[in-house]
Amino acid sequence: MNRQYIDKNMATKFFAMFWGREDIFAKRAKNGNYYPQCDNRWNNVLCPKQKGQKMYCEDCEHTSWTKLKPEIIVLHLVGDRKEGTDVIGVYPLFSDGTCRFLVFDFDNHEKGAEKKDFANKDDSWHDEVDALRMICRQNGIEALVERSRSGRGAHVWIFFQKPIAAATARNFGLLLLDKGLKSINLKSFRYYDRMHPLQDATNRIGNLIALPLQGQALKKGNSAFVDENWNAYSDQWGHLLYTRKLSQDEIEKAVDKWQLELSMQHGAADFLNSKNRLKPWKRHDAFAAADVTGKLHIVLADGIYIDALNLKPYLQNQIRCMAAFDNPVFYKNKRLGYSNYYNFSTVYLGEDTEGYIKLPRGLFENIIAECKKAKINYDIEDHREKGRPIRVSFNGELRVQQDLAAESLLAYDNGMLNAATAFGKTVVCGYLIAQRKVNTLILLESTDLISQREEELNRFLIIDEEPPEYQTKTGRIKKRTSVIGTLKGGRDTMTGIIDIAMIGSLYKKGAFHERMNTYGMVIMDECHHAASSTAQEVLKKVNARYVYGVSATPIRSDSLEKINYLLLGSVRHKYTALERAEDQGIDHFVYPRYTRVINVSAARGDINAAYALISNSEVRNELILTDIKDCVKNGRTPLILTKYKEHAKFIYDSVQEDADCVFILYGDNSTKENDSVRRQLKAIPQEKSLILVATGQKVGEGFDYPRLDTLMLGAPVSFPGRLEQYVFEAIKDIQKDWISRYV
Repeated sequence: MNRQYIDKNMATKFFAMFWGREDIFAKRAKNGNYYPQCDNRWNNVLCPKQKGQKMYCEDCEHTSWTKLKPEIIVLHLVGDRKEGTDVIGVYPLFSDGTCRFLVFDFDNHEKGAEKKDFANKDDSWHDEVDALRMICRQNGIEALVERSRSGRGAHVWIFFQKPIAAATARNFGLLLLDKGLKSINLKSFRYYDRMHPLQDATNRIGNLIALPLQGQALKKGNSAFVDENWNAYSDQWGHLLYTRKLSQDEIEKAVDKWQLELSMQHGAADFLNSKNRLKPWKRHDAFAAADVTGKLHIVLADGIYIDALNLKPYLQNQIRCMAAFDNPVFYKNKRLGYSNYYNFSTVYLGEDTEGYIKLPRGLFENIIAECKKAKINYDIEDHREKGRPIRVSFNGELRVQQDLAAESLLAYDNGMLNAATAFGKTVVCGYLIAQRKVNTLILLESTDLISQREEELNRFLIIDEEPPEYQTKTGRIKKRTSVIGTLKGGRDTMTGIIDIAMIGSLYKKGAFHERMNTYGMVIMDECHHAASSTAQEVLKKVNARYVYGVSATPIRSDSLEKINYLLLGSVRHKYTALERAEDQGIDHFVYPRYTRVINVSAARGDINAAYALISNSEVRNELILTDIKDCVKNGRTPLILTKYKEHAKFIYDSVQEDADCVFILYGDNSTKENDSVRRQLKAIPQEKSLILVATGQKVGEGFDYPRLDTLMLGAPVSFPGRLEQYVFEAIKDIQKDWISRYV
C-alpha cells in the first residue's frame, strides 16, 4: 500500500468496512497488549494509575474516552513506529447492542501470548481457517481472511451493510458453524469462542479486535488479506473495498432457513430458539453406517485412535464431539460477570493426529455402543503396554465392600473407585496388583502420601522379586533396598516393579520420565486431581493396558470432574460417606459455635481479609482454646484444623499445657519434620492425652490416625468435597464423633 495515498479520505473508507465504536478505541503498547485510550490517562491529579493505584479504566469516575478520528487511523495504516504503538483496535459492539461486522479471531490468547503478538504455537489454526473459509464459500458468504500481525494467526471478517443486532449476528455465526459440521471437518471447538463481538449485549465497552493493514506488519506480509493459498493479494485496498457486505434481510433469511434445516435434521425444535439451541457436543446424534466406508478401525494405545480416512466429515465431527463438554469455569465466570479472556467455553480432550482422531480412553465403551447401535462394523488393534509379569500375592483379607469394589474394577481395563474416606482404597489397589500380576505405577499428587502408601503396600503385598541393580553417579553398581520404588523431585529409586511417583516428577519441562510407559498397570491415587494440567498431560501419554483411579470424592471445586471420567473411565464402584456412616452404626454430633465476629469495616468482598479477621479475633480464639481444654478434660482426642499457618502456630503454642502430648502438622515444618510427627503420633500410648493442630493440606488426603474422635474447624471450608474429606479422613471408626464449627 503506497503511503503517499494514505489520507483521511482513505482512512474513512477503511473505517467504513471495520466500523466499530467511534467514541472509544484501543492502542497497542510495547508489551503487545491493547489498552483503551483516555484523555486523562497522564493526568497526575485525575488518573488513579498515575498515583500507583490499580483500577480498571471503566471503573474510574474520571474516565474520558478518547474519540477515534481519521488521523489516528492514518497513523495505523502508515505505521511509522517500529514497535507498533500506532496500531489500533476497535470495539465492535455498539452501546445499543448492534454491530457492523462479525469476525472470527484465530490468534493465540493464552496468558503471555501478547509478548509474541498472540502467535499460535502450532499450525492447527491454519486448518481451522481453511475449513471456515470453505464453509463460508459453500453457503455463499464472502469472507475476507487476514493473516494477523504475528504471521501465525488469522482473522476472518464478514461485513454487514448496516448495524445488526449482535445477538442475531452471533446466532448467524453459530448456525454457520452448525451447517459446516455436516460437510466440513472441524477439528477444533474453538470456533465457537472465536467470534467477535463476544457478547450479545453489554453495559461495558466489550472486547476489542485489532484492525488489519498495520503499516509495519504489512511490510512483512502480515496483517494482510490472503487468498486460499495464503498468498497476500497484490491489491490489498482494492480487494477490501470490493468485498461484498451482507444485508440484514440476507442474514435473517439464512438464520430462519438454517434453524429449520437443523431442527428437521436433528428432530429438535430447540434449534428454532437460538438461546436454547443444543451445541453439537450435546446432541448425541446416532452414528450412521452410511458415513463409514468399510470398517471403523480402532487402535488402542495411550488413548483411542480412530482412523478417519474412510469416514465422512459428519461422522468425524460426531466422534470429536464425544470428547467435548461445556467448560463450567467459563459459564461460572460469565454468570458472575468475570472476564473469560483466557477461557474457552468448551473443554475438548481429543485431537487430530496423522489421519487419526485421538480420544481419551474413557470413551471406549461409548464408541463401541454407538457402533453396535448403528450396525457399523469395526476392528480393534491393541498397542497398549502389557508390562512385564511380577510374582506378587495379597497379604490380607478384603471386607465385603472392598471385595465388591475390587471385582467391579477387575471387570474392566479402566475405571474409577469412588469410596468414602477410610474405606481402604490402598488395600483395594494392593489387591488389584496381586490379581493383575503386572508391574505397576502408582501416581500421586501429594508428597505427604508417598511414605504412607509405600508402607501400606509393603504391609498388604508379598512381592517375590529381587530388587534391581542400578548404577550410581560414580559408576558403582548397587542393589535397590526395596522392590517398591519412588520418584519425588530429584530423588529417583524406581525399580520398574512397583513404583510410586509424583505426577509433577514424571512430567517436567515438556519431557516425560523414561520409565513411564513401561508399566502394564497405572493407578492414580486421589484421582480427583486428574483434571489438573500436569496430570492431564501424564494420563494422556500413559500407554498401560490397565488404568484405574481411586478417590474419596469425584467432585472438584472447579466442577471439571468430567475430565476425570474421560481420562480414567467410568465409576465402576461407589461407596458414599452416608453409606459408610450407616455401616459404622455410630453416633455423630455436630456443634456449631457462634462467635459473633462481624466485619465493621467498609471493605467488603475480600475473602482473605475476612479470613484474617476471624483468625486474629481474640474472642473467637479464646472460645476455640476453651473448647480444646474441655475436650481433653472429657477424655477426647481433638484435631484442630485451620487455614493459615500463623493461626495453627498460635493455637499450638497456646495449648502446650493442656495435654500430655501436643503436635502440629503444617507447612512451616519440613517434609521430614511432618513425617516424624506422624511416626510419633502412632507411638503415643492411649492413656496419654493428645492434641493435634494442623492445616488442611497436611491431613486432607490419605491421613490416617484412628485415635482422633473430635474435629474442630477453626477456619471456614468453602468446598463441600473438602469438608467431607476432612471429616471422614480425620475421624475414623470410633464409637462417637464430635465436630465443632466456629461461625
